[in-house]
Amino acid sequence: MCHTLVFATPNRRAAHREYLYERQWRLALERAGIEVPPAEDEQRRSYRENGMHALRHFYASVLLDGGESIKELSEYLGHHDPGFTL
Repeated sequence: MCHTLVFATPNRRAAHREYLYERQWRLALERAGIEVPPAEDEQRRSYRENGMHALRHFYASVLLDGGESIKELSEYLGHHDPGFTL
């Protein structure tokens, strides 16, 4: 079975999470005005509250709200136990 990648590099390879975050996600957050880039003399702070893991939680919440079973959602997320998903 062939799957199309949702997040890929310009050469259509799987995007490593650090590449994705630094080159795509963080820039999109800044352009949308959700996150503000640090000043030159500041260190970049964590974007955990708006990062990819938050997107994963949002995805799961939308599916549950739409009536998806917890068993199916657990499989989508790669969890072995639906209790862990909950």
